[in-house]
Amino acid sequence: MICNNCKQNYDDNLNACPYCGSAKAAAPDTMPPQAQQPPQQQQAQQPPQYQQPYPQQQYQQPQYQQAPPQNYQTASPAKGTATGSLVCGIIAIVMGFLVPIVGIILGIVAITMGNKAKHMLPADQRGTATAGFICGIIGIVVAVIFWIANAVLLASFMSYLY
Repeated sequence: MICNNCKQNYDDNLNACPYCGSAKAAAPDTMPPQAQQPPQQQQAQQPPQYQQPYPQQQYQQPQYQQAPPQNYQTASPAKGTATGSLVCGIIAIVMGFLVPIVGIILGIVAITMGNKAKHMLPADQRGTATAGFICGIIGIVVAVIFWIANAVLLASFMSYLY
């Protein structure tokens, strides 16, 4: 038997379609009580052949009120100089342990950049510049200590060889 709803074949012994669950169609010789009405009334009660399951919705982006412009502060060159000072200071500390001459050079760069940024920035925004300045000093001190320690070790090693 072919289902009137989903058009799938199924066994005639079943009372409902196993695919869509619709009831088995009545035999052609017996008509249901609704089908015995006059043709005018029957056409009025039948739904149209094509009907969308849900009405088509028009999606539109909601209109929001635009906020007034904010007074955002743009990044000043002094903030970039302060950040560069901090980066150079941190690298100076690390390089002071490994290659002392590079640590001394980067420490001097960090001190000069930090000092320059501290003079250009307002008092409440000098933290990064001050941290870079201090890291530059620490980097120079570490590099000098390791340079002296390397010189002493090299001298003792050389005296041991000769």
